[in-house]
Amino acid sequence: MSRWVWVGFGLLIVVVAVMAWRSRTEVDALRIAQGMAQNDAASKSATPSTSSNRSTSPTSTPTMTAPPGEPPEDVLLRFQKDEYDEITRAGGMKVTVTASGRQIVLKPKLYSGQKDYCRPVPREPEGSYECGLSLMVTLREDDNKPGQHGERQFVHWDGLAGEWKRGLANDRPRKLP
Repeated sequence: MSRWVWVGFGLLIVVVAVMAWRSRTEVDALRIAQGMAQNDAASKSATPSTSSNRSTSPTSTPTMTAPPGEPPEDVLLRFQKDEYDEITRAGGMKVTVTASGRQIVLKPKLYSGQKDYCRPVPREPEGSYECGLSLMVTLREDDNKPGQHGERQFVHWDGLAGEWKRGLANDRPRKLP
């Protein structure tokens, strides 16, 4: 084949590519224009917001700022006691000792505790803390001699309720697999 035939094929390929590109951009432009028209129609048909709608929005409700400093020790100990009480009310936590295969039921009971540290949690709203506790607990119902146990808790300040709460402010319910 001659050189001019190859040049012709090359030009044909370029022309087809340009036409395909132009038609695609025209289709994209058409889709964008249709989307804008649909958004305009939707915004015109939407009900206008009134002052009563604005007053019920959650962002307009007054919130209390977090108190200065870390959460108090008594709040952290109350959260831990509540958690242990929930486990006990549920009938305890069944555990299998892997070496022997023996099953026991843990029913923790809090005797005393103290706050070791609290530090702000990065990338969380102000008033979110990770706190460490040193506790004296028993884990079995028939045990009467408490032992030392360490726990870590996440707490946050709920500005709407005006109180400290367990967990992080941005926690979302997780679905179990």
